[in-house]
Amino acid sequence: MPKSQLDKLWAIRKTMNDSPDFVDHFIKRVKETKTNIDFFASMEEEMNARGRKR
Repeated sequence: MPKSQLDKLWAIRKTMNDSPDFVDHFIKRVKETKTNIDFFASMEEEMNARGRKR
């Protein structure tokens, strides 16, 4: 696993402890994607969309 993906997983893990709503969203995202590549691409897409809104 590339370091960039590993760093994202650690950030996700930390966020799960901070927000119960995040866990529900995370599980939904995992169910919607078939591969790790798809999962990380969808996370990146959502992060970029949120960045544009700010």
